[in-house]
Amino acid sequence: MDLQGIKEDLGGAMDIYVINDSMMIEYTTYSPDLGLDFSQWPYTYNYLRSIITQDGFFPDRVVKEVETGNLRKIRLYAITRPPVHF
Repeated sequence: MDLQGIKEDLGGAMDIYVINDSMMIEYTTYSPDLGLDFSQWPYTYNYLRSIITQDGFFPDRVVKEVETGNLRKIRLYAITRPPVHF
């Protein structure tokens, strides 16, 4: 899976994340978030569980970066289920 290539195809400004069934970031183009476990935020975890099997695009709110603690940098997560599962 060439996430860096996908990122470049999308213009290079967005990082790509693959979240597994345990709601953990399993693959990403942004290494500080690798292994991030969404279960530490019950609302987010439950939201991801509720949409993971649905078709569609689910934009999320803008959030603060977790791993670096950088309050100036923000992340926007958007969830979409690919037509072919990895």
